[in-house]
Amino acid sequence: MTSSTPPSAKRVMGLPVRGMYCAGCIQHVQHAVCTLPGIESAEVFLSSEKAVVRYVPPQVDMRTMRRAVEAAGYSIPLHVID
Repeated sequence: MTSSTPPSAKRVMGLPVRGMYCAGCIQHVQHAVCTLPGIESAEVFLSSEKAVVRYVPPQVDMRTMRRAVEAAGYSIPLHVID
């Protein structure tokens, strides 16, 4: 994928994701996040219950990522800043 967004404008965030218990869960969360505009990539790890997301802040925000994860049937703890 090519992008015209300068690397300095991109951010990386580790999101705690609750409710995952299998490889299928990883795929569901990854798909939910990666389909959002502004997401460059997402790696989801079952063992640490975390999604590491590379994104462009003006195009996507935490609230949008949270809604996508929740729509897929999982949750991000409320203490994660919106």
